[in-house]
Amino acid sequence: MLRVLVADDSQVMQQLLRELIDAEHDMIVVGTAATGRELVAEVERLRPDLVTMDVVMPDGDGIAAAQRIMAQRPTPIAVITAAPIGTGSSLTFDALSSGAVEVLAKPGRKILDDARERASFARQLRHVAEVGVIDIRNPRAPKPDPASVRPSAPPCVVSQAHGVPVSAALIAVGASTGGPPCIRTVLSALDPASAPPVLVVQHMSREFVPGFAAWLRDTLPLPVEIAREGTAIDAGHVYVAQGDRHLTVDAAGVLHEGCGPALHHQRPAVDVLFQSIAEHHGARAVGVLLTGIGADGARGLRAMRDGGAFTVAQDEASCTVFGMPQVAGELDAAVVTANPVGIAWLLRQITALPWSRAAG
Repeated sequence: MLRVLVADDSQVMQQLLRELIDAEHDMIVVGTAATGRELVAEVERLRPDLVTMDVVMPDGDGIAAAQRIMAQRPTPIAVITAAPIGTGSSLTFDALSSGAVEVLAKPGRKILDDARERASFARQLRHVAEVGVIDIRNPRAPKPDPASVRPSAPPCVVSQAHGVPVSAALIAVGASTGGPPCIRTVLSALDPASAPPVLVVQHMSREFVPGFAAWLRDTLPLPVEIAREGTAIDAGHVYVAQGDRHLTVDAAGVLHEGCGPALHHQRPAVDVLFQSIAEHHGARAVGVLLTGIGADGARGLRAMRDGGAFTVAQDEASCTVFGMPQVAGELDAAVVTANPVGIAWLLRQITALPWSRAAG
């Protein structure tokens, strides 16, 4: 039986979550909390298998509570919150950096009348519990100082040693569970004056994508925007795929969106982006596959490598879920494996290839 502690300052939401969870044959709500202080105390007292929490709570916000839980009684955490806007955006994604596993949208009472939605919500909670605790002491999460990831040897020497290209037309990054803090770390050392364009596919409910992009914009040195149909990508910019739309890039570096069928149960799918890059850019591209459940991105990364691209997969020790990178390893899709800090160190060496040379 999965023992769940529900934390939310709304009594109405507490009751709704209790109804949803207690209706499952393998779950039970063992307690509730309305403040951050209560949450920490109840985790210590009840020792639940899973915590659901909002990030905006009185008497200690969700970030402080998550940090104390991870320090005192590490427990899997699912953030259940409204679509993050403004301050809520920062708190939500900072919670993921503090050890929370996943962010889910708050359900409305209509979910009680929709068996499919109820089953999906319960499945997501089980997944968080199965993933377990994220050890934030592991080097998967920290945001490095750009100076700390600069190569100590001349770029040409390091590039030859690691097979890292000196320049590239673009960098593509794919991630799922545990991805947001890893993406931040991987991109935090890039120099906006010299970095190639970066395209990002993060598996995430569509209502959270604007908040995710805003959080990256606030924490990265590069300009960050949501990818739009017909946008011509620019060096030193980050483009985040919209929720529920596939993202591709053509030979001229123009972005396109598609509403085709989900792939690996995902839209956007990392494989769709990677395959388009393999088709149009070959050896002029860099592919990075990060933590996540399932297999999305593995075949696309292999296609990129077959086309001559420099490809990187996150190593097992630093993954929240060693799923997507593991499948990439089975396909021999990655030239290099590394933790996020190491990947940042590699990517910083790569400068933008002008599109006048790359297109065509």
